[in-house]
Amino acid sequence: MHEQPLAILKHGTDTWNNWRRNDRATKSESWTVDLSYTDFQGEDLALIDFQKVDLSFSNLERSNLRLANLRAANLQEANLSQANLRSAYLQSTRLVKTNLQGADLSQACLERANLMWANLREVKGLFREEILKAENWRLAFYSEDLCKDLGLPKDHNERVYEKRVFHPAYPNERVYEKRAFRPAHSRVRIRDFWTLVKEYAAIHAPVIPPSQSRVLPQPSVKDRSLTVLRYLRLTNYALAGLFVISFVWDFPGISIQLWHHSLALDGLLRITSVSGLIGFLTNWLAVTMLFHPRQRRPVFGQGLIPAQRERVIDQLARTIYKNLINPQTILSRIEESNLLARYREMVLQVSRDILEDRNFREDLKSLAVDYAEHLLPPKEVRLKFAQLAIERIARHINGFRRLALRIFRFFKEDELQDMIDDAICELPQSLDPVLDQFEKLLDTLPEEIAARAEEIEKWILKAVPSFIQQIDVYGLLIANMRKLDEERLERLIKNDTSNEQFNYIKDLGGILGFFGGLVIWQPVPALIVFGVLGLSLWLLDVLLLRARKLRLAKSAESTDKQQIVA
Repeated sequence: MHEQPLAILKHGTDTWNNWRRNDRATKSESWTVDLSYTDFQGEDLALIDFQKVDLSFSNLERSNLRLANLRAANLQEANLSQANLRSAYLQSTRLVKTNLQGADLSQACLERANLMWANLREVKGLFREEILKAENWRLAFYSEDLCKDLGLPKDHNERVYEKRVFHPAYPNERVYEKRAFRPAHSRVRIRDFWTLVKEYAAIHAPVIPPSQSRVLPQPSVKDRSLTVLRYLRLTNYALAGLFVISFVWDFPGISIQLWHHSLALDGLLRITSVSGLIGFLTNWLAVTMLFHPRQRRPVFGQGLIPAQRERVIDQLARTIYKNLINPQTILSRIEESNLLARYREMVLQVSRDILEDRNFREDLKSLAVDYAEHLLPPKEVRLKFAQLAIERIARHINGFRRLALRIFRFFKEDELQDMIDDAICELPQSLDPVLDQFEKLLDTLPEEIAARAEEIEKWILKAVPSFIQQIDVYGLLIANMRKLDEERLERLIKNDTSNEQFNYIKDLGGILGFFGGLVIWQPVPALIVFGVLGLSLWLLDVLLLRARKLRLAKSAESTDKQQIVA
């Protein structure tokens, strides 16, 4: 089972990551790779994709796992002491009884990771805020400083050791926190109830016309320089034409007089054309090497962005999360759109229609009766209840009634228990009076909801921020970006506008190379001319900028005066 994954891993991290992406595309999401009991001691596994990989009982001591993707991996009883886990992704990772002593966990993400019995003594860069995001963090072993930061008692490690002794099976549930879990059939009934509500909501919901897909307007190019740059592409063809012409004719023996100085033009075409083509080709090569080759080649290697794919994705996701899409911006957008107020009346009307629907009430009654039947215990338990009920009745009666009960039990004990058992079994079918009262409650419920609509809206507005804060926006960005292969990532970076800018860089390389050729041809005169020309353009730009600011200031002043007069 280990042979194929280990053979692929020997070819390097990039080969392994590509194999994992292709494998996930062809296999189900639940499929995992088994690398348990493997020795990775001291290995460089930076940026490795170990998502959902079974690494239980493996030796990763002093290994480099910086920026590694270990989401949902199984690291139970693995040895990660002194390992480098800086910025590693450990969401939902199973770290049960894992040795992380002395590991570097700076900026690592431990959200929903299972830390039961994990050894976190002397870890570096791990703080209280990140530990609290994990599960079963109270059952891990910590150094004294971390115990103090987490508010744990001084003898915390001793207490955890005792708990581990009494839980040899190492369960996957949160055993430390005492929580009341519903029975399985109860969860099924709740799902049935919500399914019923959704079905009738779909029936009574108003038909909302689908919104027209919003076409994002293309930014208008107002800068005239960009319009001029579109024609620079022709200069490359002109340079190539001049280079060809220079082999036939290149100002042979021709010179000009400039300020009593003779300038020989012989070789001018070749010098300027070659310099311009070199400028274009170097810029073209630099832009191309950013994205190509997409796959690692034996001689040419791999493009800069494909080679640093994981790092680029991480930086893109961090930038988008920090500046564009985060819980704060989502919440602000919801508040600005006034979404809850717009849909309040519609929700109230749909709720009223559902509660007044006779079919919904009949289905709800059937669901309640069905739930009550599922709550009935097995026959053996019911018989014990019946026996206990008979004994309790016998304690609370006296005289002739107690004697009659004893005689009846002596002759027909089993029949009496069966009678009580039948009565218990008939309880779900005897709920009609209770359900009739429930119908009266349903009749008044729409008015109660309408009367408290504003309170409900305020409560939702208070609940939305906490709900939004629970959304792992950064995790969603990373997960979606990791699905992009090298070609799609290139298209993401080189969109229409950016690709145009890359072309400008290449074309400008030819123009600048041409002027560089003039410097090579006649250094002193060319530098003097370029210096004077550059200084003149700079002064002109400063004067035009000041004139524009003065014009805008006068326009704003006149607008203010008009508003004051109005």
